[in-house]
Amino acid sequence: MASALPVWAGPDTANTGSPKARDSAAASNVGDLCTIKHGAHGVIEVQIGAPADVVWQVLTSFSSYPVVFKRIKSCRITKREGDLVFTETYLKPHLFLNQPCQHAVNDLTGAPHVLTWRALDGNFKAMGGKWELKPAKSGDGCIAKYTLEVDAGGCMPAPIVGIALRGMQREIVTSLKESAEHEYRSDHARTSKLPTTKPSQDNG
Repeated sequence: MASALPVWAGPDTANTGSPKARDSAAASNVGDLCTIKHGAHGVIEVQIGAPADVVWQVLTSFSSYPVVFKRIKSCRITKREGDLVFTETYLKPHLFLNQPCQHAVNDLTGAPHVLTWRALDGNFKAMGGKWELKPAKSGDGCIAKYTLEVDAGGCMPAPIVGIALRGMQREIVTSLKESAEHEYRSDHARTSKLPTTKPSQDNG
Protein backbone atom coordinates (compact mmCIF):
# COMPACT_ATOMS: atom_id res chain seq x y z
CA MET A 1 0.00 0.00 0.00
CA ALA A 2 1.21 3.51 -0.70
CA SER A 3 1.93 5.91 2.10
CA ALA A 4 -0.71 8.56 2.74
CA LEU A 5 1.16 10.21 5.61
CA PRO A 6 2.77 13.41 4.29
CA VAL A 7 2.99 14.98 7.76
CA TRP A 8 6.65 15.96 7.81
CA ALA A 9 9.23 16.86 5.20
CA GLY A 10 12.10 14.88 6.68
CA PRO A 11 15.36 13.83 5.05
CA ASP A 12 14.93 11.57 2.05
CA THR A 13 17.36 9.06 3.53
CA ALA A 14 15.50 6.06 2.13
CA ASN A 15 16.10 7.19 -1.43
CA THR A 16 19.77 6.24 -1.70
CA GLY A 17 21.65 4.06 -4.15
CA SER A 18 20.30 2.73 -7.41
CA PRO A 19 16.56 1.93 -7.71
CA LYS A 20 17.42 -1.74 -8.30
CA ALA A 21 19.54 -1.99 -5.15
CA ARG A 22 16.91 -0.07 -3.18
CA ASP A 23 14.12 -2.38 -4.32
CA SER A 24 16.13 -5.50 -3.57
CA ALA A 25 17.00 -4.32 -0.07
CA ALA A 26 13.40 -3.44 0.74
CA ALA A 27 12.02 -6.66 -0.72
CA SER A 28 14.30 -8.72 1.50
CA ASN A 29 12.59 -7.51 4.69
CA VAL A 30 9.22 -6.14 3.62
CA GLY A 31 7.37 -8.71 5.70
CA ASP A 32 9.15 -7.78 8.93
CA LEU A 33 7.98 -4.50 10.42
CA CYS A 34 10.33 -5.02 13.36
CA THR A 35 13.18 -3.75 11.18
CA ILE A 36 11.93 -0.25 12.00
CA LYS A 37 13.61 0.07 15.40
CA HIS A 38 12.96 3.72 16.17
CA GLY A 39 9.89 5.84 15.69
CA ALA A 40 6.14 5.59 16.17
CA HIS A 41 4.07 2.42 16.10
CA GLY A 42 0.29 2.20 15.96
CA VAL A 43 -2.34 -0.53 15.68
CA ILE A 44 -6.02 -0.02 14.94
CA GLU A 45 -8.91 -2.41 14.27
CA VAL A 46 -12.27 -1.82 12.62
CA GLN A 47 -15.20 -4.02 11.71
CA ILE A 48 -16.15 -3.76 8.05
CA GLY A 49 -19.57 -4.76 6.76
CA ALA A 50 -18.13 -6.68 3.82
CA PRO A 51 -16.44 -10.08 3.43
CA ALA A 52 -12.65 -10.27 3.62
CA ASP A 53 -12.36 -11.11 -0.08
CA VAL A 54 -14.11 -7.85 -1.00
CA VAL A 55 -11.83 -5.86 1.32
CA TRP A 56 -8.81 -7.62 -0.14
CA GLN A 57 -9.92 -6.70 -3.65
CA VAL A 58 -10.10 -3.02 -2.63
CA LEU A 59 -6.66 -3.18 -0.96
CA THR A 60 -5.00 -4.73 -4.01
CA SER A 61 -6.69 -2.57 -6.67
CA PHE A 62 -3.78 -0.15 -6.53
CA SER A 63 -4.84 1.96 -9.50
CA SER A 64 -8.09 2.72 -7.67
CA TYR A 65 -6.35 4.12 -4.59
CA PRO A 66 -7.15 7.74 -5.53
CA VAL A 67 -10.85 6.82 -5.26
CA VAL A 68 -10.38 5.07 -1.91
CA PHE A 69 -7.83 7.29 -0.15
CA LYS A 70 -8.40 11.03 -0.45
CA ARG A 71 -4.75 12.07 -0.04
CA ILE A 72 -3.59 10.05 -3.04
CA LYS A 73 -3.56 11.67 -6.49
CA SER A 74 -2.44 8.63 -8.51
CA CYS A 75 -1.05 5.15 -8.03
CA ARG A 76 0.36 2.71 -10.55
CA ILE A 77 2.13 -0.64 -10.53
CA THR A 78 5.71 -0.33 -11.78
CA LYS A 79 6.63 -4.03 -11.66
CA ARG A 80 5.77 -7.43 -10.18
CA GLU A 81 8.16 -10.03 -8.82
CA GLY A 82 6.19 -13.07 -7.73
CA ASP A 83 4.05 -11.99 -4.77
CA LEU A 84 5.79 -8.60 -4.57
CA VAL A 85 4.08 -5.64 -6.21
CA PHE A 86 6.02 -2.38 -6.61
CA THR A 87 4.00 0.84 -6.83
CA GLU A 88 4.56 4.51 -7.58
CA THR A 89 2.23 6.94 -5.85
CA TYR A 90 1.76 10.70 -6.13
CA LEU A 91 0.24 12.48 -3.16
CA LYS A 92 -1.99 15.53 -3.36
CA PRO A 93 -0.51 18.86 -2.18
CA HIS A 94 -0.45 18.97 1.59
CA LEU A 95 1.12 21.04 4.34
CA PHE A 96 4.69 19.82 5.08
CA LEU A 97 4.69 17.60 2.00
CA ASN A 98 8.25 17.59 0.69
CA GLN A 99 8.28 14.61 -1.66
CA PRO A 100 4.95 14.04 -3.52
CA CYS A 101 6.21 10.95 -5.38
CA GLN A 102 6.64 7.84 -3.26
CA HIS A 103 7.56 4.26 -4.13
CA ALA A 104 6.58 1.19 -2.13
CA VAL A 105 6.79 -2.59 -2.26
CA ASN A 106 3.71 -4.63 -1.33
CA ASP A 107 4.01 -8.25 -0.19
CA LEU A 108 0.93 -10.31 -1.14
CA THR A 109 2.32 -13.62 0.11
CA GLY A 110 -0.37 -13.77 2.79
CA ALA A 111 -3.25 -13.35 0.33
CA PRO A 112 -6.13 -12.99 0.89
CA HIS A 113 -5.70 -12.14 4.57
CA VAL A 114 -2.36 -10.33 5.05
CA LEU A 115 -0.82 -7.49 3.03
CA THR A 116 2.48 -5.98 4.17
CA TRP A 117 4.05 -2.95 2.56
CA ARG A 118 7.19 -0.86 2.95
CA ALA A 119 8.06 2.58 1.61
CA LEU A 120 11.18 2.73 -0.56
CA ASP A 121 11.57 6.51 -0.43
CA GLY A 122 9.49 9.57 0.37
CA ASN A 123 9.02 11.82 3.37
CA PHE A 124 10.35 9.55 6.12
CA LYS A 125 13.52 7.66 6.95
CA ALA A 126 11.50 4.45 7.16
CA MET A 127 7.83 3.53 6.95
CA GLY A 128 5.85 0.32 6.72
CA GLY A 129 2.42 -1.13 7.33
CA LYS A 130 0.50 -4.37 7.58
CA TRP A 131 -3.16 -5.17 6.90
CA GLU A 132 -4.64 -8.28 8.53
CA LEU A 133 -8.16 -9.45 7.68
CA LYS A 134 -10.22 -12.05 9.55
CA PRO A 135 -13.94 -12.93 9.71
CA ALA A 136 -15.94 -11.08 12.35
CA LYS A 137 -17.12 -13.28 15.23
CA SER A 138 -20.64 -11.95 14.70
CA GLY A 139 -20.56 -13.36 11.18
CA ASP A 140 -21.21 -9.90 9.76
CA GLY A 141 -18.32 -8.89 7.52
CA CYS A 142 -14.72 -8.96 8.71
CA ILE A 143 -12.26 -7.34 11.08
CA ALA A 144 -9.45 -5.31 9.54
CA LYS A 145 -6.35 -4.74 11.68
CA TYR A 146 -3.89 -2.11 10.45
CA THR A 147 -0.38 -1.79 11.89
CA LEU A 148 1.67 1.24 10.88
CA GLU A 149 5.26 2.17 11.77
CA VAL A 150 7.11 5.38 10.97
CA ASP A 151 10.68 6.50 11.66
CA ALA A 152 10.94 10.23 11.05
CA GLY A 153 14.72 10.16 11.30
CA GLY A 154 15.10 11.72 14.74
CA CYS A 155 14.43 15.27 13.58
CA MET A 156 10.89 15.28 14.96
CA PRO A 157 9.84 14.17 18.48
CA ALA A 158 8.38 10.66 18.49
CA PRO A 159 5.25 11.74 20.47
CA ILE A 160 4.35 14.26 17.76
CA VAL A 161 4.93 11.67 15.05
CA GLY A 162 2.74 9.28 17.03
CA ILE A 163 -0.15 11.75 17.24
CA ALA A 164 0.00 12.43 13.50
CA LEU A 165 0.31 8.72 12.75
CA ARG A 166 -2.77 7.77 14.78
CA GLY A 167 -4.85 10.48 13.12
CA MET A 168 -3.88 9.42 9.63
CA GLN A 169 -4.28 5.76 10.55
CA ARG A 170 -7.90 6.34 11.55
CA GLU A 171 -8.47 8.23 8.30
CA ILE A 172 -6.99 5.42 6.19
CA VAL A 173 -8.99 2.68 7.95
CA THR A 174 -12.21 4.69 7.71
CA SER A 175 -11.66 5.25 3.99
CA LEU A 176 -11.09 1.54 3.41
CA LYS A 177 -14.21 0.64 5.39
CA GLU A 178 -16.39 3.06 3.42
CA SER A 179 -15.06 1.92 0.05
CA ALA A 180 -15.31 -1.81 0.81
CA GLU A 181 -18.84 -1.53 2.15
CA HIS A 182 -19.89 0.55 -0.85
CA GLU A 183 -18.36 -2.02 -3.21
CA TYR A 184 -20.11 -4.86 -1.40
CA ARG A 185 -23.51 -3.11 -1.49
CA SER A 186 -23.07 -2.32 -5.18
CA ASP A 187 -22.17 -5.93 -6.00
CA HIS A 188 -25.14 -7.20 -4.02
CA ALA A 189 -27.50 -4.77 -5.78
CA ARG A 190 -26.23 -5.81 -9.20
CA THR A 191 -26.58 -9.50 -8.35
CA SER A 192 -30.11 -9.10 -7.01
CA LYS A 193 -31.19 -7.49 -10.30
CA LEU A 194 -30.03 -10.38 -12.43
CA PRO A 195 -32.95 -12.24 -14.06
CA THR A 196 -33.71 -15.61 -12.54
CA THR A 197 -34.20 -18.63 -14.76
CA LYS A 198 -37.53 -20.34 -14.24
CA PRO A 199 -37.52 -24.13 -14.30
CA SER A 200 -38.82 -25.53 -17.55
CA GLN A 201 -42.20 -27.23 -17.45
CA ASP A 202 -42.88 -30.47 -19.28
CA ASN A 203 -46.28 -30.09 -20.86
CA GLY A 204 -46.00 -33.35 -22.79
